[in-house]
Amino acid sequence: MVNVEINPENQTILSTEKLKLKAVVSNETGNVTYQWSVNGENVTGATNDAFIFDPEYTLGDFTVGVYVEDEEPSNATAETTVSVVSGVVVKDAIEVLKDKIDVANTKLDSVKATLVDIDDAL
Repeated sequence: MVNVEINPENQTILSTEKLKLKAVVSNETGNVTYQWSVNGENVTGATNDAFIFDPEYTLGDFTVGVYVEDEEPSNATAETTVSVVSGVVVKDAIEVLKDKIDVANTKLDSVKATLVDIDDAL
């Protein structure tokens, strides 16, 4: 009886990214057919062992599944969760951190200048 797993499993990606998923089949008899789905809806044309998940900037959790069937015939399904988070949030967080580093560097420069003044006075 055919078995299938999806690799990688349970991933988190940015809304601006795509994720390649692969159906790993074992115990198959002859040729295998594939059908990928997102949230229970078959994806037209997604009938290979690999699938590119593209959230198209939509945030949330998605259930990505694959149905496989071999010549016996036997079939199997596998599902994984893809969580999509905002790339903008990450970008904004990086900008905030850069600003905080700039402030810290300015304060550090001020402390260094004060230390030089003290050293010169000694």
